Amino acid sequence: MRTIRILAALLCALLLTAPASAAGVVSAGYFYGDGAAARNYDSADIPAEVLTHINYAFAVIDQDTHKLTLPNPEQDSENLAELRQLRKSHPELKLVISAGGWDGSIYFSDIAATAQSRDAFAQSCLDLLLEQDLDGIDLDWEYPVSGGPANMVHRPEDKQNFTLLLKAIREKLDRQEARTGRDYCLTIAGGADASYLEKIEPKAVAEVTDFIFFMGYDYCGSWAPRTGFNAPLDRVRTDVQNYINAGVPAEKIVLGMPLFGRRFQVTSAANGGLDSAFEKTSSITYDALVQNHLDTPSCTLYRHAGAAAPYLFCSGEFITYDDPASIAAKSAMAKELGLAGVGFWELSQNRDGVLVQSAWDAFTGSGEEGFSDLAPDSWYTEAALQAVEAGWMSGTAPRIFAPEEPVTRGCFAAGLYAMSGETAPEGVRFHDVPADHEAAAPAAWAEETGVATGFSNGSFRPSASITREQLAAMLYRFARHLDCDLTASASLDGFVDAGSVHEYARDAMAWAVGRELLQGRSGSTLAPGGTASRGEMAVILSRFAEISGLGSKS
Repeated sequence: MRTIRILAALLCALLLTAPASAAGVVSAGYFYGDGAAARNYDSADIPAEVLTHINYAFAVIDQDTHKLTLPNPEQDSENLAELRQLRKSHPELKLVISAGGWDGSIYFSDIAATAQSRDAFAQSCLDLLLEQDLDGIDLDWEYPVSGGPANMVHRPEDKQNFTLLLKAIREKLDRQEARTGRDYCLTIAGGADASYLEKIEPKAVAEVTDFIFFMGYDYCGSWAPRTGFNAPLDRVRTDVQNYINAGVPAEKIVLGMPLFGRRFQVTSAANGGLDSAFEKTSSITYDALVQNHLDTPSCTLYRHAGAAAPYLFCSGEFITYDDPASIAAKSAMAKELGLAGVGFWELSQNRDGVLVQSAWDAFTGSGEEGFSDLAPDSWYTEAALQAVEAGWMSGTAPRIFAPEEPVTRGCFAAGLYAMSGETAPEGVRFHDVPADHEAAAPAAWAEETGVATGFSNGSFRPSASITREQLAAMLYRFARHLDCDLTASASLDGFVDAGSVHEYARDAMAWAVGRELLQGRSGSTLAPGGTASRGEMAVILSRFAEISGLGSKS
């Protein structure tokens, strides 16, 4: 029985590789001085225990001297002084100055154009490192040859000059290392699009740098014709592989991930606003999204299988973002591909560091016990821990339960199957659930027992998010299968949307509300077509176990 429960619970979890040592892993986070100041975020908020590099952004190229300089000397120097204090308590932490960025890349082409200008700029990089007692330089040239802001300077020779500029800087750093014995790192931030690789010499750049921070985000924005994902895993995987195919060793690539999302005012609500035309767009920090959108009745949460990422539809607005589960999925992919590590733009956008922690745990397999996203006082925490202990559910990543993530039909069937302790019949029951599918046993059991009949076209749709009325119907049929008392029911007339409950689910919804297994949302709404979250599933299973007498036996 215990084996059945464990196998079924795996349907709700990510498949992770064996734990690895954190030794040699890169975990690089950008600290943007202006953004951090705007959010009242300082060095004390940085999750330094799970970072190896902090890239301070941005130093810029002086228009007149073409030397690397701090744009706000007083504030930047103060910020860097605080980071040096942080380094004292984390001696292995490297402080890196990042040069350029979107607005600060205008003069890169000029300073890279001649041997004299390259040497002078390289010397200014070293001077700034010594002045601020830093450990390295990161070039974020957006972009050589073409691209970037409207006033960017470009030359066809940028492709070769970029390599020569990096070599000039590397030479200065190597000489300083020889004099003092202190190691200095040289890194770059590289674009994700395949066209970026045509603007640089990938193999030569990789040879002269410690690693390349692959900017695996900004796949969709104001430049796109329709809404899409900010950092879809399937496209990120393809573009990382393009780097490797172009001659960049996997161990020289750090997968950069976003701590922000994008919001779009869309013209169509179909498919939750995905692949819709839009009128305007803006970025949103992960913290703002959690605070203002995740727990809002007007927002519906979706999850896309190919992108392995969540998205929200909120009153005409499509929001693409990453959560702990999607960050962990990308980190697991980075580990699978043999990359050097993970990285983040930008640290102040996630104050409690839950996304950074999720990435670190998934990449290293060295997370602490327990779930970092289950607050002790949350309404679902006790039930979630019970569900995991009983084998009805499991986390979606190391230390991640993902209580706000929507539940799929396959996941809920797996939970009931695990709770039953029964054996599934053999044979394929649904055309979209082959015998080797992880949902095969739960779906076959559900069909055999009458818990779920599937759809008229012979599908089960295991990856589709389950609605609240579908969940109630499956639970009601499960209770009937167990010969539980089904007489207790409640009137749905008090809910303003009671009329939207489909006929097949009316008795089930009335019973679920009557037994206090399911509660209304915002008092007067039942939201029968709304998605159920993993936190709700845990609470519902816990309550059902109590009234059915199943408990948490193993």
